[in-house]
Amino acid sequence: MLGRLRDSDPQPAKSGKNAPKLTWKPIIRESSPSQPSQQPETIFENRLFQEQLVRADAPWKSYDEWLAWVMKHPGQFTYGSSGAGNTQHLAMEAVNILESIQTKHVPYDGAALSIKALLDGYVQGVIVLSQEAKPHVDAGSLRVLANLGTSPTKAYPDAVFLRERGFIGLDTWSGVVVAKGTPQEIVDTLRDVFRKAMNDPLLKEEFNNIGLEPAYADSKEFAEIIARTSKLTRDVAKVIGLVK
Repeated sequence: MLGRLRDSDPQPAKSGKNAPKLTWKPIIRESSPSQPSQQPETIFENRLFQEQLVRADAPWKSYDEWLAWVMKHPGQFTYGSSGAGNTQHLAMEAVNILESIQTKHVPYDGAALSIKALLDGYVQGVIVLSQEAKPHVDAGSLRVLANLGTSPTKAYPDAVFLRERGFIGLDTWSGVVVAKGTPQEIVDTLRDVFRKAMNDPLLKEEFNNIGLEPAYADSKEFAEIIARTSKLTRDVAKVIGLVK
């Protein structure tokens, strides 16, 4: 399936001194990059869901069909992601642990290249964010088998929501932070502005149109999400040997 990669084909990320470095996430660090007194003040958080996709002409029409096949063919299913050690990669590895299965990860330099590799037949699946999947799903070229996030999504109602099956769920979160020591008046103003914006019906509609669903979390909840995600993803990274 990974076959003969021509120069024009999507290339897996290379190892060595010229390889792209792992993007920092709380995942794979034993400690934060600075002292608590230097940590930024969190304002709000929004979650982006991970989706498991295969080609529309793949033999698996559902997650359960795919799972049955993978169980019978350990190590044969290849999937791409936007890089080794990121949330998409670790979310799929967490599924492997949950389901006691073996799959083969092929890291690419970004989601676009991993999706191209899937469309061209160089991998059998990808794990990407919901908004990255939507154009291809809408076009009928790719099929979503499972939602690996923490909340169900209206964009893919037929996809299995793995959290309902015992999977803890992993999101790629984004948020707004300011420097520690920023005047509280400014912090409160920013929180109020973003809270109102994220709850605006027109903004929600625009997000939905591109496969996103706003999921506002305030500062305290955001900090808890960071800590929880950090522990879970670091544990998965240890199991698969990315960190000691």
